[in-house]
Amino acid sequence: MRVRVTVQGSDKAWWALAHAAAASGAAPAELVGLLLGKEGEITVEMERWRELWAWAESIEGWREGEGMEQLGSEFEGAP
Repeated sequence: MRVRVTVQGSDKAWWALAHAAAASGAAPAELVGLLLGKEGEITVEMERWRELWAWAESIEGWREGEGMEQLGSEFEGAP
């Protein structure tokens, strides 16, 4: 299953740290365009999504809850 990932949340502290990681080359390559505002969405396989999500969660300021994740995920083929 593939997962479409977009920018969603608004925690400014998280975004500042994630943006700095992208700018310095410390973020996963797939997320750099999203974090720097050059891409609106990416699509990855489920296993890679889990790895990217874990990386994103590890950054201070991550918020998780209904509509609160800093990255949005839409599972292709899901009802």
